[in-house]
Amino acid sequence: MSVFVVAALAAILFIELCVCSSSAFAKKKPKKKKNGTTISIEPGVNFKPSVSFAPGTVGNYFFPDRRGASWTLVTVQTLVNDSGRVLRRDTAIHRETVVDTARFSLQRLPLMATRDYGFRPGSKDTIKSESFYYVDDSVAMTIFNNSVTARQNYTFLVSPLVIGNAWHDQYDDSVQTVIAGYVDSVKAPVGTFDSVIVTVTARGATDLRKYFARGFGIVKSIYRSTGPGGHGIIIVTTEMTECIRPDEKKEVVIKKEN
Repeated sequence: MSVFVVAALAAILFIELCVCSSSAFAKKKPKKKKNGTTISIEPGVNFKPSVSFAPGTVGNYFFPDRRGASWTLVTVQTLVNDSGRVLRRDTAIHRETVVDTARFSLQRLPLMATRDYGFRPGSKDTIKSESFYYVDDSVAMTIFNNSVTARQNYTFLVSPLVIGNAWHDQYDDSVQTVIAGYVDSVKAPVGTFDSVIVTVTARGATDLRKYFARGFGIVKSIYRSTGPGGHGIIIVTTEMTECIRPDEKKEVVIKKEN
């Protein structure tokens, strides 16, 4: 899979595609209950669609949910050989803009829609797409086929936001994602953050770490795996380089210095 495709999926899956594969180059089923609306996406993990997004909630740690908000992610994929020499490095950019927060799933739950652009620096080719998210105080997930119970849905965070809480990112996943801890002074081009939630998805020689910052969402992710044929190492790093939040009195726009 090309770096360009990886970047186009970055905000949705954040390089999850590599976690269950030995090479980056080469669940439980959600349930719906009626009105009163308690949804179960994992055994023992139930949530109600409240959207206070107060400090400490899942919604507070996800991407901004206001129309006009946008964020830019830069993905760098590097292949290093056994002696530490960089054999290949490629860069791709993914940008999302919130275009609607009043869409609804088949279960009549509110969805956030984004317009997405993916491209490589210096290339005229651009991938345009659209993403849908369901986010509340207890869960953040990307939505496929307009249903919160679709098998393709991908779960980013699930409450409680405590160390050790774990879940399957997708239906029938054999690997769990776990909240590994909180970290201060996590740096990304968009800024430096404290109280960052770190999640880890690991199996064998593969390891994916995502860093969730309050009010910004995933500001960094790092994926590591062995290279083709079991030689060398592949490192895929995605970082947020820009964030615009028009819901604030003063827009937050932080760009990487050239």
